[in-house]
Amino acid sequence: MLLSILALPATVNAKSSNGYANAYIKQLERMDNNYDCDSYFIHDISGDGVPELFVITGECEMDYMLHIFTYRNGKVKKITTTGAGHSGYKKGNGCLICGWGHQGSEAYWKLYLKGGKLKSPSIKRSIWNNANYVDQYDIDDYSPLK
Repeated sequence: MLLSILALPATVNAKSSNGYANAYIKQLERMDNNYDCDSYFIHDISGDGVPELFVITGECEMDYMLHIFTYRNGKVKKITTTGAGHSGYKKGNGCLICGWGHQGSEAYWKLYLKGGKLKSPSIKRSIWNNANYVDQYDIDDYSPLK
């Protein structure tokens, strides 16, 4: 499957002498051979000036997974894998702002690395309780019209 690029800043080529760019390319090739890869992006959430690699795998919103990697001591190291369905991401200063929403619920949190450990404090969570949802009917059910 062909990977699509969400964000690949120009700094990748400038920093390839640090090794992470080539190492991340090899990691993406390995992932693409073993997973149904959808896309990837990079962003520094550790504050060390080297971006982390985020790879989204899966075939649809229901099974998307986010694999997070960092580059340390000349090697790509996996941080974690977490669900990524119904999610969106925004670059923050030294963090990633994550958003999720589905069927009346939403949540927002930050992802960052501190001391080599992933932190994910919640920013906001809400649920539509007692929402005034519309009633939906099968296409051949005319009872509300009678």
